[in-house]
Amino acid sequence: MKNNSEDRRNSENRKKPKTLLKKIWYFLWHEDSIWSWIANIIIAIVLIKFVLFPLLGLIFSTSHPIVAVVSGSMEHKITGCGICGQFPEHKANLEENFDEYWRLCGGWYEKRNISKEKFNSFIFTNGFNKGDIMFVHGKKPKDINIGDILIFQTKSRPDPIIHRVVNKWQDKNGKFHFQTKGDHNSDSNQLYGIIQNNMIIQTSKDTPGAIKFIDETDITEDQITDYKLGTASFRIPYVGYVKIGAVNFICLFGDYGFCQKSTC
Repeated sequence: MKNNSEDRRNSENRKKPKTLLKKIWYFLWHEDSIWSWIANIIIAIVLIKFVLFPLLGLIFSTSHPIVAVVSGSMEHKITGCGICGQFPEHKANLEENFDEYWRLCGGWYEKRNISKEKFNSFIFTNGFNKGDIMFVHGKKPKDINIGDILIFQTKSRPDPIIHRVVNKWQDKNGKFHFQTKGDHNSDSNQLYGIIQNNMIIQTSKDTPGAIKFIDETDITEDQITDYKLGTASFRIPYVGYVKIGAVNFICLFGDYGFCQKSTC
């Protein structure tokens, strides 16, 4: 018995790393402790933030190669807020029934010379959902077309907006302008607010001191090029709920600028 115990101890001692680098490698990849798990999570976050994201940004020519969808404004679903300003009694899955989506929402597009057939040829014809991860490809404004999913930035919020292009034109100086709209929304957003404690509080446009902080009816090309943004090319469903969950947890402890309240 004594010999067996000594043999086990000798075997364990031989397995233990001797150099500092080997000790670090053993700690990260072989040690099954809470501290090893925490260290691996921290390393993963650092690698994603400072290696993977910059590499993808270089490949896709954008500062935001991956964007999480944090609202339901592009969903083809009938929610408590209805859809496209309509409140049908049924709860049909419009992601699988484009004809019904068009019956409820198509009138807005047809008034702007976007036919059912044309819309049906657009990328992400059936929209996409809150929690999806979108991969963004940098584009020059002249190459962005009606129907593309545009990622653009406003100075009033830290995260970019992800909506469909419904109009495009050039001004007298040759600069491009765009209008966008969420597939779920009743119209292009024009949101007003007042500044309180360095935060913008959404109000009606008639509120004294209100400023327009989001205007989807006239997006300048600077809102795309200055932030090196572009259009969505493909998606991974629901992975973005990791970010949404983390943000919601932080917002439990305060009303920060990135916290969003559920509204229609």
